[in-house]
Amino acid sequence: FRSENYHHKPQHTYTDEYIYFLTARCQDKIHYFDTDEKKKIFVSVFSKASKRYSVRIYAWVLLNNHYHCLIQFFDKQDIGRFVNNLHTNSARLLNNFENKEGRNIWYQYWDYCLRDKSDFWCYLNYIIQDPLKHKLVSSLI
Repeated sequence: FRSENYHHKPQHTYTDEYIYFLTARCQDKIHYFDTDEKKKIFVSVFSKASKRYSVRIYAWVLLNNHYHCLIQFFDKQDIGRFVNNLHTNSARLLNNFENKEGRNIWYQYWDYCLRDKSDFWCYLNYIIQDPLKHKLVSSLI
């Protein structure tokens, strides 16, 4: 339940030109992106949103029920717009693909502003290793 006065806590605070680690999971942890065809829908929307908001992508991964990305926004106002575009359009297209109009796909997203090179390498390694952690691949080689 959310009242009309609900505000995200803690509030998202953004800074121009910083790199962010963004992650979001699907509603109720459901594996909505469990086939290559469904993943292609997300990839297409992700690519279009990246171009629309002129972001720099350092790394990203889509798993069956969540995604992660390291992404740089040059205009802090674009972070929420990018996520909204990605979630709205990927949900709409996936729902059309499965003939499930109006279904909520995304739960919410989390962001973390990277502070230094150590943060960058930590999150980059996390993104690279996540498919192995979830047993979607047998090796990173």
